[in-house]
Amino acid sequence: MLRKDGVYDDPRVHTAVVCASIGCPMLRNEAFTAENLDASLEDGMRRFLSDRSRNRLNTQSKKLEISKIFDWYGKDFEKGTRATAP
Repeated sequence: MLRKDGVYDDPRVHTAVVCASIGCPMLRNEAFTAENLDASLEDGMRRFLSDRSRNRLNTQSKKLEISKIFDWYGKDFEKGTRATAP
């Protein structure tokens, strides 16, 4: 339900509900609550994007090497990072 089109279209959920793949974000050490959800999702996305073990610029090839999450769920990310629940 978290990814059902039109229900909760926020790709930041991929930094919260992780699949335990090596390319996935690290789990948070705190619970998500109504009060902290937006800030936690924003922080999770920021930390994930800046995690050089998952996303980095290869200076030799001059190519970005990014997490497979962007391949697997590319359509979710194309919608934008500010989509909200109805």
